[in-house]
This record gives sequence, structure tokens and C-alpha cells, in this order.
Amino acid sequence: MGNSSLRTVTISTTGWLSGWSYRKYINITEQSGNNLSNYQVLITLDTTTLISQGKMRSDCGDIRFTDSDGNTLLNYWLESGCNTANTRLWVKVPSIPASSTKTIYVYYGNSSATSASNGNATFILFDDFDTGLGKWYNFGSPSPFTFQNADFHDGWGYDSGGDSVYASGSYSTLLINVSQGITIESRQKQPICSNDDRWAFLFVGLGSQQSGYREDTGGLVHFGYNIRGSNVHNSGTGNDIVYHSDYYDGGGGAFSEVNDQQFHRFTIKYDGGVKVEYYRDGVLKYTSTSIYNAPRTNDSLPIVLGGRSLSWHGECPNYLDYVLVRKFVSSEPTISVGAEERK
Repeated sequence: MGNSSLRTVTISTTGWLSGWSYRKYINITEQSGNNLSNYQVLITLDTTTLISQGKMRSDCGDIRFTDSDGNTLLNYWLESGCNTANTRLWVKVPSIPASSTKTIYVYYGNSSATSASNGNATFILFDDFDTGLGKWYNFGSPSPFTFQNADFHDGWGYDSGGDSVYASGSYSTLLINVSQGITIESRQKQPICSNDDRWAFLFVGLGSQQSGYREDTGGLVHFGYNIRGSNVHNSGTGNDIVYHSDYYDGGGGAFSEVNDQQFHRFTIKYDGGVKVEYYRDGVLKYTSTSIYNAPRTNDSLPIVLGGRSLSWHGECPNYLDYVLVRKFVSSEPTISVGAEERK
């Protein structure tokens, strides 16, 4: 992600975004040996220093990214950390040549600008649940819902609902082609509830199986993870995170670790074949070389969110802040942020 220099270079160029005072170049070096198109890269930027120097708006609303020509705007999403040393920004880059270095620019220094952060335009699928559940089909009873809470990055999040027997949740209206691999990112936590039976899962699913007015995801999971609370139904245990789970209550998990009840960023990287990597906060936790219910008969599959909540969210919340799907590559590009230039 690179450290940026405080040196300022005054330049004269026609390739400059009109109305902006400062920029830095960003070198993106392709590592997989493949040409990448419309690939989402993660840029980490120190915005604290720029804001304290009066060069950037305090809300980071004047951040813009352009292609190599310095003018063509690129879609981006500010994930978190404005006014910190590690502001996380995802940028959709139109093309990155194989085994080569691509240069883009980040601009700032326009006091009248407002944020252009847009997850929908940046990712294959994106939802931070601030506009309801229009991107999802819901299953189970009680139904999933969105609600407000200060723990969410934009104040809104998702709860799967659920009853005391089966899981409830949602599956995406958009079907994702997984044949070339996909990467799924989410921010989620599952608090532990006394004498409760609750979990929260994220799967790539193969379909749905109706059981009365409820939904049973057993036998229909391709790969995914489950965050479990206490007294988990059918398992007798809980308070853990199960990676590579094959059932809605976390059964069949190949690896688990303690659920610390805090928010974490979870990443699933699937290569399109049989390899699945599971990360928490950027740290690889488990690698599987198999997928459930293979071979699949269809490459276009939904993302499935859900869980079970014996208590309503006021007593025992199931927090899902956002979920996004981006392109997969076996080795992520490396990023280097360069020196500041002034118009």
C-alpha cells in the first residue's frame, strides 16, 4: 500500500483534473501475469496529514481518482478511515497490463467538492443496506430487515431475522458468475447472547429449499463461513467462527476460531475451481481445496446472507455492515503511492 512522501512538486501539465489543487500518482504493479480489466484495487492513503495541512476536506469529499491521462475519472468507494493514516479506498481500474505497472492519480484540494464515493459503480455487487433490501430476495420468517446503529460505517446495517428452528435470510437478485473466480468482502459481527441460539452466515449458494414457511439451507451451500453465538442448534457448541461451513448452523466446518464478538472484515477468495481462501482482517485463516456439493450444474450463483435469531435484534443483534463482490486474481497487484504534485 506504500508510504507517501510529504515532498511537493510544482508541475505544469494539461493532464490535470480541473478545479483540483493537488494530486499524487499511484503505481499499480500487476503480479499474476494476466491482463486485468475493470479490476478493483485497494488504496490506503494517509488523509490525516492532508486534512491537518488544509489540503483536503475534513470529510474526504474532494477525493477523486483518474486514469493515467490525469483527466478520466474512475469509480471508487471510500470504505473507512477518513481523517486517519490508513484511509481505505477501493478504485475500479479499467485496465492493468499483465506483469506491468499502471499509473493512476488521486486528486484532492477542492473545498467545494462533495463525495463521489459509489460502491454500486465500483463493484460487481455492493450493498451497505442504507436503502433497504431491494437487491435481495428474502426467505424465512420473521423476515430480514435493515436497521440503524452507530456501529455501522454509514449508520445502517442488516439483520437476518429468523425463528427458533430454521434459518432466515436473503439471497442476491443478481447471480454472480463464479467460473473465473470471485472475491467476497464483508464486515460483520455476531455478539454472544445468554441462553440464546444465534448465528450469522455468508455463503455462495446453489439454490433454496423451502420447509413450510421457513428456509433450510442445508445441502445447498457451495462455500462460505458462519459466525456463531452460544447454544448453537444441533451442534451443542458455539462462540466460534467456522470457516468453510457447509450448513446454516456451521456444521461441517473445516476450521474454527473463537468469536470475540467484535466487528471484523471477512474475505472469501475463490479461484473458480476447488480452492477457497478465508481471511479475517486481511490475515489468511484457512485454505480449502474442496467445495461442497460439487460439481455444480450452473456457474451463475447467488450470494446468501442469513442466520437464526431466537431473540429479536434488540436483545441479540446480528450485525452485517456491508457486503461486496469484486473480481478475483491469484496474486493481488502491489500498490505504491508517490509524491504530491501541486497545480
